[in-house]
Amino acid sequence: MTPFHEKALDNGLLLRFFDRSNRYFGDYHRLCIEIQCAVPVAEYMSAEEIDAQEVHRFIGTEASFHKTLEQMGVAGADVKSTRERLLTNFLETTGAYLARPEFPRHFLAKELARRKGSLSFY
Repeated sequence: MTPFHEKALDNGLLLRFFDRSNRYFGDYHRLCIEIQCAVPVAEYMSAEEIDAQEVHRFIGTEASFHKTLEQMGVAGADVKSTRERLLTNFLETTGAYLARPEFPRHFLAKELARRKGSLSFY
């Protein structure tokens, strides 16, 4: 599926927005915007910070940030404006955090720790 919007961030990341909305009753819609962002390991973590084999085993070459925005009960006439409001609000709040220069490295470190922890029970 093709994104309906893309936003390049100052730290080099690219946010991609996908519309997964549907009509569920009469003229009422469930707005669902899926946000994806690939965070390539090689671009944001130096060899001194990581064990390449460990990262490859647990993450691979990139980790993915995902977020879903939803709003129920949107009238057909309000779908476009509500979708734009959801997009704008996300970019002003969470988007500003994701654009910070240190976000990719912190995200990758947390993702590695999360994945290592989830596999330690096996």
